[in-house]
Amino acid sequence: MPEVDKFKAWIDYFSGFLSIPQIIIGGLILLAGYLLLFRIEKIYQLSAFINGLFASISTKRSKASIENKLTGDILEVSKKLHKEIDEFLPYKLKINWIKKSDKKSFLDGDEVVVCMDHKRTENQNLVLGINDYISEGLLAGAKVHIDESILKSSKLVLTRKLLKSTYEKGFNYFIDNIFHNEIKDDPQIKDITEKLIELDRSGMFVQILLREYHYCSNQYVVGMPKNNDFIRETREFALFLHKIVKSNPNESVPLIFNKKYFKVSIGLIADKVTFSKRGEEFYVSKFNQALERNVNSIYLCSRGEVCIDITKEVKSRIDEIHEDLPDPKIYEYNIEFGKGNNRGLVIAYNI
Repeated sequence: MPEVDKFKAWIDYFSGFLSIPQIIIGGLILLAGYLLLFRIEKIYQLSAFINGLFASISTKRSKASIENKLTGDILEVSKKLHKEIDEFLPYKLKINWIKKSDKKSFLDGDEVVVCMDHKRTENQNLVLGINDYISEGLLAGAKVHIDESILKSSKLVLTRKLLKSTYEKGFNYFIDNIFHNEIKDDPQIKDITEKLIELDRSGMFVQILLREYHYCSNQYVVGMPKNNDFIRETREFALFLHKIVKSNPNESVPLIFNKKYFKVSIGLIADKVTFSKRGEEFYVSKFNQALERNVNSIYLCSRGEVCIDITKEVKSRIDEIHEDLPDPKIYEYNIEFGKGNNRGLVIAYNI
């Protein structure tokens, strides 16, 4: 086997001036350095496993096991988010073990302090910890400028999304004990939450909606007094995206949202017939028209392998024509439901 031969050759090379124990120790040091720099969540998870072996005989070990596992899991969740949007949850995690369960988690500087109760089960602590981390950290600097119902629903939908993809064991607990309790007595929250879930299934929740909230709030309102015009636009923009998601293939809906703060164009590349008839220049012309409208962001969206390939071709042509534009961000995502291909693509240009 080629891999075995390469490994033997590697050993033979280093054994010329290092002993086998030295090679092993050196390899372990390199591995530890890699984990510390790039995968520190795995160190927390390993520590949690070791402490968990002694949890039944030591309360201290049990607390350390839960704390390390929670820290590792949330760091892993944060990394997944960072792949989709830069500095979306830039906060460190600090765990505060408490005796009273009614004490709430809070944001302190660059840390989200999550309150843990040892009387809860490990599953409860992990789910509540992730929920608190999202609730306190999501768009923390812009909370007063975002529609209150939209913000509350966004926290629910984002926590739901992350638990479903990173900690499925706790997903049902979250749905039964937190999610449904938050929406059952508030029809408005229920309606908005359902709309945001539909956005998420279409790749527009994190990749477009929350990204624009983050981008526009930092640009216009963070650190400023409460801005009612901005608040109104956050709601209108969410409804604008939802109308696109719910539209029929042959239905004509506005694809440019051009208000005082949010200036966004959506390019849907979902029809291979149009591409075969008109080519990539049709979509490039739509892109140019959006630029003429002085938008701040342009998103190219597609689903399915064929349309994803078309979108990448369109991107290449746009990049050739507009060399002065910043490099776009590319987000690939999995579609939560539906038959056939389960991948989607969003390409984000910030002008």
